[in-house]
Amino acid sequence: MKELRRRLAEALAEERRDCQRSQGPGEVLVSWHHDPLRDQSYSLLDLSEHGLRVRSSARLPEGMTGRVTLALDDGTRFSRAAMVAWCRASRNDDGATTHFEAGIRLFDGRMGAYGPAEDAA
Repeated sequence: MKELRRRLAEALAEERRDCQRSQGPGEVLVSWHHDPLRDQSYSLLDLSEHGLRVRSSARLPEGMTGRVTLALDDGTRFSRAAMVAWCRASRNDDGATTHFEAGIRLFDGRMGAYGPAEDAA
């Protein structure tokens, strides 16, 4: 089962890589569902129509859900439901972990389907 999930995740990742991405830098605020009163800040590495990649000092568990709030350079601000799709360690030349990078999948309000951003209130 674990192998099947890994292959499915790789296939979906390859499909998403065909989408155009905008490069960071920037900041993303996430309110995780397990701690909704606290916003956690992450460095934005890149952004696409379906998700974003962030830098984190700690590992983010796959499947963790929350709400992402992002302010774009043009002043647009949006808030979307989100889920951690993957997380991996980034290592230096000595093999020591320096930080983590995580892929966060964005959802809209229609039963988890991808779609346009909701304006933040």
